[in-house]
Amino acid sequence: MLNLIIAASYTSTHVSINNIYYQCAVVIAIGITAIYAGVIKFIRRAKFMKNGVWTEGEVIKIIEVAGSDDKPVYYPVITYTTLENEVITTHYDAMQSRPSLYSLNEKVPVVYDPADKREYIIDNKSGKAGAWIFLVFGLLFLLFGLFRLLSFNQFA
Repeated sequence: MLNLIIAASYTSTHVSINNIYYQCAVVIAIGITAIYAGVIKFIRRAKFMKNGVWTEGEVIKIIEVAGSDDKPVYYPVITYTTLENEVITTHYDAMQSRPSLYSLNEKVPVVYDPADKREYIIDNKSGKAGAWIFLVFGLLFLLFGLFRLLSFNQFA
């Protein structure tokens, strides 16, 4: 009977140890993914700032779509004119918001890629903050996962 209790205790401890490692791995993976996304956003933005063409765009429409929780999110439709006088009209799906960050007929600073004029960013505070948000949350997840893993190993 004692052997059965010891075996059950060992199995229970072994399962909880595996769960802790699994949880730490998931949290660390989320952190690394968020950091990667933040770095990609920084690189993309830096590329636009260095090589892009600046112009003024205008919000001509606000598109409302159902979000993942069935509450509406909003995307602006932007129109801008290139240096070659080509008028580009497209929705800005890089930034969804609730409520809309933009107003109808609002003027916005647009930076577009001269090689692909339909690729652009809006140069505003929320665009600048997006990469930082990913980096900070990613770093927090990564540090929390590593701290949890190291503190568990220290007492195990």
